[in-house]
Amino acid sequence: MKFAKLLGRNAHWIVTTFLALVLFPAFSLAKLPLRIDWARFLSIYWIHLTATSAAFATFLYLLGFPLRETLLPLWQHYRNQKPRFVVLASFAAAMVWEFGWLFAAILVAGTIIFLEFFDRISGDPQKLWESATGIFIPAAYLFTGLVLVFCYNDLTASLRFVGSYDAAFNRLDAILFHGFTVSALSHAAARHFSLDFFKFLEFVYYGMFNQIGATLIIISLCLGRKRALEFAGTVLTAYYLALVIFFIWPTIGPFSICPTHFADFPHSLATYGFQKIFVAKAHGFWMRQMPFRVDTDYYIAFPSMHIAQPLIALWFLRRWKRIAFVLLAYDLVLIGAILLLEWHYLVDLIGGILIAVLAIVMVDSKRRAAQPMNSEQPECVGAEVEPLSLSPTSEAEWSKP
Repeated sequence: MKFAKLLGRNAHWIVTTFLALVLFPAFSLAKLPLRIDWARFLSIYWIHLTATSAAFATFLYLLGFPLRETLLPLWQHYRNQKPRFVVLASFAAAMVWEFGWLFAAILVAGTIIFLEFFDRISGDPQKLWESATGIFIPAAYLFTGLVLVFCYNDLTASLRFVGSYDAAFNRLDAILFHGFTVSALSHAAARHFSLDFFKFLEFVYYGMFNQIGATLIIISLCLGRKRALEFAGTVLTAYYLALVIFFIWPTIGPFSICPTHFADFPHSLATYGFQKIFVAKAHGFWMRQMPFRVDTDYYIAFPSMHIAQPLIALWFLRRWKRIAFVLLAYDLVLIGAILLLEWHYLVDLIGGILIAVLAIVMVDSKRRAAQPMNSEQPECVGAEVEPLSLSPTSEAEWSKP
């Protein structure tokens, strides 16, 4: 029993290693070139997603922790050193002049965050290095696993028609919806709601990825690198399970079989273009009629990782009540966005929930009987890198809402 639990907790390491080792032979057997769009992967993950995740992590930190740990120390630093206001105002004015208001706001906010972080570690290079590696190592492991997932996702699309089970899943949805389907609901919403409403849904849908990055950052800084690696491993475990299921029951989503989707769906939405490209590439890979290149296209509809990942993030952030409550509210809106944008069947969401639970049980089983959310016992005891205290309060305060 202990061996089974140990194997489950470490299965993601084994699977990641195995998938990496057989990647070239698998593509060779499928007679496909292994060409990866590294520029796109690196820019999306390490630049765009890193920046937005850091901003969202800051928002959650301000929301979930007491003022005495967040804004009050920041204000104290600037009040005690008033020249900071002059320097910051000058820097902000220069950034607005050079880049405009929006980009300047991002740069100024990022600068304030970094300088405050530097203040709280007292400029200690060792602490800065430990914090940086504590975030980077789990993030790099997650990135490696995700690239492998995209590779095998495309490989499956070339070996099996990814829409093989879409009709069956659509029928299951009709049973669950008492005769309606996701496509029917989406098109009804398109007739009754404005374009701005659908743009809001897109903001919610694509903003989900920031939850994952923000969760990794918060866990790493508050609970240590070991816990952050467990989070990354749980997410990857869910993805690896999804890959297996996708190979058995390949589905791409309701937009792919709806005969009027691309006529009725708002054409100006980014989702419209993404879905059109996905359908074209899926057919092209299956028929071997287009150049093969691993990109950020993702064809797995069942199970929905767009609901599995937020649930895993909620599990790892559950000790901070306010953060968990806000993310839960966000994820309820996310369910509507997933369906009304026609990305997934209702069955996919059910599958995503089950996959999230299974991944948590496998990787994080020893913590299923964890302390209550308001426990003062630090959860990171024994971490390889001790958690960094970002405020003058005791480490136990991190667990208080």
